[in-house]
Amino acid sequence: QQKLRQRDAWIRSISENIAGGLFRTDPTGRIEYANRALARMLGVEDEAELIGRDLTALYTNSVQQGRMLAEEGADGAEVTFERRDESTFVGLLSAEAVYDAEGRVLHYDGVITDIAEQKQTQRELAQSEALTRSVLDALAANVAVLDGDGTIIEVNAQWEHFGRENEGDPNAIGEGNNYLDACEGPSSGNVVPGPSIRDDLRAVIDGEKDFFEHEYPCHGPEEKRWFLLRATPLGRAEGGAVVAHINVTERVQSARQQR
Repeated sequence: QQKLRQRDAWIRSISENIAGGLFRTDPTGRIEYANRALARMLGVEDEAELIGRDLTALYTNSVQQGRMLAEEGADGAEVTFERRDESTFVGLLSAEAVYDAEGRVLHYDGVITDIAEQKQTQRELAQSEALTRSVLDALAANVAVLDGDGTIIEVNAQWEHFGRENEGDPNAIGEGNNYLDACEGPSSGNVVPGPSIRDDLRAVIDGEKDFFEHEYPCHGPEEKRWFLLRATPLGRAEGGAVVAHINVTERVQSARQQR
């Protein structure tokens, strides 16, 4: 019995010092055991206050109430819980049913992990991506972002529009395609072919050049146009580049008229 008491004390010590909210409920979802972390999450001073309470009644979503601890338990379900002070937090709930010899549920053992910081990080990332997209789409230039292999990972709306209007192959210059490979093919919207162009872009991607510029004609059927291809490093360890095609037709025509 002494060994059993020591084992129980050891298990309790572990459960009380773990960051996740551990619990055990009866088959109906009423709490039989809760550790200190779960009490803190739910805004109560003593875990004893949780004993006998229906865990699912603490969900803010009435549709989920009474359903998360079904026979099969719950595996990594996101649940919003209400604390005593009526504030809320998002938790990741995992539970497993323990059965008797006849296959009846004895209890559920589980853990709740507070993922509020993770959800906040996800929101901030989504906001950052939306801001980046808005900035890119506001630019008049045709812009593409390349990874360290030269693969296009993002383009702005102007890039897509210009490609469509100028016979650009979406299978060559769209997201997920390799821009360096496209430079080995024929000239088309947003692509300037040539091995020297490819090599200079490669140098920028690898961080061997601070920038690369190349002015080139890109005449349409009814107008003459000139563009400036400008590439700058993406500024990350794995390499990459930002490629912009800037319409410089007015400047070129003005310079020619002054000659």
